[in-house]
Amino acid sequence: MHKIAHHLAQALEKGQDVVLATIVSQSGSTPRTAGTRMLILPDSSIVGTIGGGIVEARVIEAAADAGNMGGAMQLTFDLNRTGPHDDLDVICGGRLTVILEPIRSTPENISLYRDRYLYLRQGVPSMVISSLAQGKQATAPLERCLLTGGRITQGSFSLPESFLETLPHLAAKQRIPFLADVDGRQFLVDPPFA
Repeated sequence: MHKIAHHLAQALEKGQDVVLATIVSQSGSTPRTAGTRMLILPDSSIVGTIGGGIVEARVIEAAADAGNMGGAMQLTFDLNRTGPHDDLDVICGGRLTVILEPIRSTPENISLYRDRYLYLRQGVPSMVISSLAQGKQATAPLERCLLTGGRITQGSFSLPESFLETLPHLAAKQRIPFLADVDGRQFLVDPPFA
């Protein structure tokens, strides 16, 4: 994950808007597991992989739409060959859900992701938390914060105190990026060292 964090921070510092794809759930046989990430750069090149093949190609295509909308997008792929109208043509047998998270090259995001990368390199526990709008395709820009030492050190929104208190325990259990629902809001949590 340090490789993706490094390329993400570099791209933002170069003024490039990017899209971060994260597998947030999977069941059955899939090319990659939950928590796997891929960074899509403006020229559609990638850093990392979510498994290759048609699923990855579809995610890269959808990244352009997510980037244009500015809001997160959720894609679900059924990897069962179900009949003649199945256009994925895969036989893994599982199912996976990917969140596409557009990240604009703004001063706030540059600072947040640069610090996140530095914390990862130094072994300092920190979490990036993104507030996601509800629905399959959201047009609201994402809000993010960086949580370090149990408090928000950067970001554009506040979190309920009860969530802040339980977050370290959730993150320790999950150890991979995960979705959390709190007070009717959904958050994508990138835990320490992920």
